[in-house]
Amino acid sequence: MDENKPPEEPTIAPAPEPTPTPAPTSSATNFANMASAATAGAPTGGPVPFSGPPDPSIPQEQRTHALLSWLLMFVISFISPLIFFLIAKEDKPFVKQHAATGLTLVIVNVAAAVVIVILGIILAFAGPLALLILPIWGIYGLAVLALVIMGAIAGNAGSQFDPPLIGNLRRTIFKV
Repeated sequence: MDENKPPEEPTIAPAPEPTPTPAPTSSATNFANMASAATAGAPTGGPVPFSGPPDPSIPQEQRTHALLSWLLMFVISFISPLIFFLIAKEDKPFVKQHAATGLTLVIVNVAAAVVIVILGIILAFAGPLALLILPIWGIYGLAVLALVIMGAIAGNAGSQFDPPLIGNLRRTIFKV
C-alpha cells in the first residue's frame, strides 16, 4: 500500500427497502371480490347491484314516485307499479321504467309461484320430498324481497335499475 494515499473509506450499501406485508384477507374482502365478479356485466356505479350511476337531473318528484312504486308493492302488490306505469306519461320515463320493472317482477313472481306449486304437488306424491319445496319457496321469497328493496333504493337515488332477467323481459314486454 502507498503510505501517501489516505485510507479509503468503506462504502456503506443502502439499507434494503422493507417489503410491505400483505394485509390479511378477510371474508368481507373476499365477498366484495366475489360480488364484483358476479356483477361484471351489470351497469356499475349505482347504489345497488344492477343499477347505473345516479342521474342528478332527475327531479325529486320522479325519484319519490319510483320509490313508491317499489315500496307499495309490499301493500298492494301489482297494483302499485301498474298505477305508476299508467300515470307516468312520456314526460316521466324514469318512473315508467321503474314501474315497468316492478310489473315485470310481479309477472315473473306469479309464473315462478305457479311452477313451485306444481312442483310441490308432483313431489307430494313422492312423500317427504315435498318438504324440499319449503326452503326453495323461502329462498325465492328472500330473492324477490331483495330485488324490491334494491329497486326502491335505486329509484330513490335516481339510478336506473336493470336486473339481468327482469330487465330483458321488461324491454321485451313493455318496450321501455
